[in-house]
Amino acid sequence: MTSDEATGPKPTSLAWVPIAISALVALVTIFILSGPFAIDVLLGLTIDGAILVAYLASAFGWGSYIARYAPAPLRFVTAIAIGLGLMGLVELALGLAGVLSIYSTIGIIAIGLGATAWYAKPWKASEPRLGVPSRGIRAAWWLIPFAIVLGVAIVAASLCPGFLWKPLDPHPYDAISYHLQVPREWYDAGKIIPLQHNAFSYFPMLMETHYLAAMHLRGGSWAGMYLCQFMTLAHGVLTVIAVGQIARALDATSLRAWSAAMIVATVPWVFQLSVVAYVETGVMLYTTLAIGWGMIAIRRPTKYAFVIVGLCAGLACGMKYTAFVMSAGVVVGLLVVFELSRKRMVNAAILIAVTALVASPWLIRNIAWTGNPVFPLATSVFGKAHFTDDQLDRYRIAHAPPASEQGIGARIANGWDRTFADQQFGYVVLPIGMLALLALLFIAPASRAQYAFLGASVLGMFAVWLSATHIMPRFVTPVVPLLGIAIALVPINGWAMFGLAIVQGVSGLVMVWNALSPTLDLGRQGLLRLNDLTMIESDGVRAARTSG
Repeated sequence: MTSDEATGPKPTSLAWVPIAISALVALVTIFILSGPFAIDVLLGLTIDGAILVAYLASAFGWGSYIARYAPAPLRFVTAIAIGLGLMGLVELALGLAGVLSIYSTIGIIAIGLGATAWYAKPWKASEPRLGVPSRGIRAAWWLIPFAIVLGVAIVAASLCPGFLWKPLDPHPYDAISYHLQVPREWYDAGKIIPLQHNAFSYFPMLMETHYLAAMHLRGGSWAGMYLCQFMTLAHGVLTVIAVGQIARALDATSLRAWSAAMIVATVPWVFQLSVVAYVETGVMLYTTLAIGWGMIAIRRPTKYAFVIVGLCAGLACGMKYTAFVMSAGVVVGLLVVFELSRKRMVNAAILIAVTALVASPWLIRNIAWTGNPVFPLATSVFGKAHFTDDQLDRYRIAHAPPASEQGIGARIANGWDRTFADQQFGYVVLPIGMLALLALLFIAPASRAQYAFLGASVLGMFAVWLSATHIMPRFVTPVVPLLGIAIALVPINGWAMFGLAIVQGVSGLVMVWNALSPTLDLGRQGLLRLNDLTMIESDGVRAARTSG
């Protein structure tokens, strides 16, 4: 008997089954929610989805070389996240030079795709891997419940900008007045330039460079606005993946890791911010990776780990000014203190240098434009550029809490009302996550340092949010994935964690649906994939717009 006869035919692989079922579930969800405009949504998804997949595949190539030594569970999401950041910085440089166009954007994507083809080889089985074997539900089957969430998100992201989630925050003002408007004006100008009539153009705009690229790829700002919303969604999806993969890399079972990821995915705030043209999902992604890699660096203090932490912290700074303090400041500050206490000066120096280097393009750009690296902040120190005193006062008042919220007691009370008592945080992840952080300090003494770092990061971010911002609830959403990681790391029965995920998943989607259904009803009247808002403007508005 030959060896082939002895072993018999190999069983047919059924790995494609959960993928096929997941795709079907997502499609059915889209059809049910979109009503008569399902075809419009799917046609738009076909075009924008294909571009987005190519963009993300290119990002994997851009980040693969840097992420090549990452633990196997984290290599995929780390490569894409870093790659997206590098692509955004290249787009910034080309945009400032006035040579960012559809052709140069395609060139950026082509370079990344070439790198993807070069680096996307099977990982050697002998490579060291942090994490434990999968137990419970096979990872691929987790795609099915996530497909439901993704299907709802695709429909929400297909609603015309400015109409979603009204009157809840995120409200349309920020998305329309600068997250989309600034790259729109840059697209029309053919160059990234200072917009003196729009102070937000001086903010760090890493996410908006992706929006600008989307407008070039789609041939216009209105044509690209849904791809912009899908870019935000991609960062949200990557954040959820990062929660599961960081938990796996830190020894959580597959069942606990992906249950925690589902909890995070169905927190209403995370969902809402993932489908509008905002930047919070970018802050969440890079903050989550910086702290996850920080925990790995504490466990294995290699120079490589500190480089990755610095990269992610610096890229978080590129998303918005608050990340300089709430994300990079907290993460880098805690790790530097930890390393210096152990007399590891080189690691601390590497972390500071890499973070500063990656965050610096936005500061250098502002120095060239205004002489103030953080304009329109710190004007008393670095100068007010073209701002008048009246403009400075208006900006300060607009970004300061009302007088009734400025006392310590008022800030704490409002902080509670806008987090733990706010249904948009889902009532599960914050209290359970904080309890998980406490539990980790007592049940895992061998890993106490890395868990203390995670807990201190969460508390530090809360402290900055309460003391140095106008207490907008979405500003503190980066703690949600961090608490999700804490929940996954508590060594409880995986099926108990799965039950918690079901409770959060169902309740979270109900809350999302209650907020989504009014604007979705409006969307089914013609605002799904509407690509020309002049179709719904009044005669008076049209006359005023065309009179000049």
